[in-house]
Amino acid sequence: MKNKKSLKLFLPVVLALIMIVLIIGSSIGKSENINKNGEKYGKFPTDKGLNQLLESDSLDLIAVVATNGKEGYIKKTDIEVSVPSSPEDAATYVSEDYHVNVYKSDGETVIGEFLITQAVLEMY
Repeated sequence: MKNKKSLKLFLPVVLALIMIVLIIGSSIGKSENINKNGEKYGKFPTDKGLNQLLESDSLDLIAVVATNGKEGYIKKTDIEVSVPSSPEDAATYVSEDYHVNVYKSDGETVIGEFLITQAVLEMY
């Protein structure tokens, strides 16, 4: 009789532990996460090109290292540029370096700056 009661108590505990392990295991190794604002953040694969990054909806915040050495995220919208209306505009986009804010994963807290240069653009 005592064994049946122990089994009735033991089985739900074991099932609960299995569920916890499955839930934790399913989140390990994900390449992207979602913050409280619903923004996806993570690392963009380096074998992908800049056009693929801008055209995909996979990430809103892309992992970078700021000029101050802190790891954070830039907003994809901060690096998107409109199609130049003239060759002069295109030359300006290509030749000018500019800074964008680097955020914590919350997408709100600014922790530094990231310098966009021609060399950075050529990496992609």
